[in-house]
Amino acid sequence: EADCNPALGSANQGRRGSCQLARLGHRVGQLAPEKYAIFHERIAAHSGDLAFSDAQLHAARTVGREIESSELASPTIAAAIRRDVDLGIDLGIRILPTIVCNGQKYEGCPDDIATLTAIVLPTTDQ
Repeated sequence: EADCNPALGSANQGRRGSCQLARLGHRVGQLAPEKYAIFHERIAAHSGDLAFSDAQLHAARTVGREIESSELASPTIAAAIRRDVDLGIDLGIRILPTIVCNGQKYEGCPDDIATLTAIVLPTTDQ
């Protein structure tokens, strides 16, 4: 996985297959940006235990056609992933998910909708 995220180093290789999933996700986003959230939700629902071939099937259903492996090797996709990684490094993101909102960083998944709402729509004392 260090080929997508060199910040991982050799000791921490990240979630197995995450690099290919990132490439596949970016390609889905290029082909059908309005359907990217649906694809991401399907993949995230499997909490890392999804075979890449199953992710490819989800992608094909999402965009309406098979995505070839040659498409995933695109320099455009590699550059987009590199920008994502660089931004994560610049923001000091160590774990996913991390929400960055209004200059504040929140690591991990909020426990409930009320917590998420408080992060995204903070109240103002005026």
